[in-house]
Amino acid sequence: MFYSCGEDGFVQRFDLRSNSSTKLFCCSTFTGTDNLFSSNILSLNSIIIDPRHPNYFYLGDCDQYARVYDIRKLPSNKDAPVETFCPKHLIKTREMQITGLSYSNTSKLLVSCNGELIYLFQKNMGLGPYPCSVARTCG
Repeated sequence: MFYSCGEDGFVQRFDLRSNSSTKLFCCSTFTGTDNLFSSNILSLNSIIIDPRHPNYFYLGDCDQYARVYDIRKLPSNKDAPVETFCPKHLIKTREMQITGLSYSNTSKLLVSCNGELIYLFQKNMGLGPYPCSVARTCG
């Protein structure tokens, strides 16, 4: 089994025992209001699985947030991440896009971005599932 993402915003799961893929959800932007997502679809650039916790996968997309999803929660909680990561000085901006993600076996998330440096996050550095509530508004 493996996962795929693309510029159409869809996350798909492929099971090699099956003849077709399963579209899990379409990733959209945050609205600035808790528990709400907009209809603006995000182009996805990167997807990785947490090697220590394979139920979690991370998405990098055309905004500043690395999103974490729990595959066990997807049927009922589509497009709602369980955690997000973003440098705090970039929360209100739209100046960067995530171009790549990597996850270490020591539970650190490496995020590369266009026009910025590379950021290293520990698990306790997340902003929660709704980062706009941390910043009061999304930019």
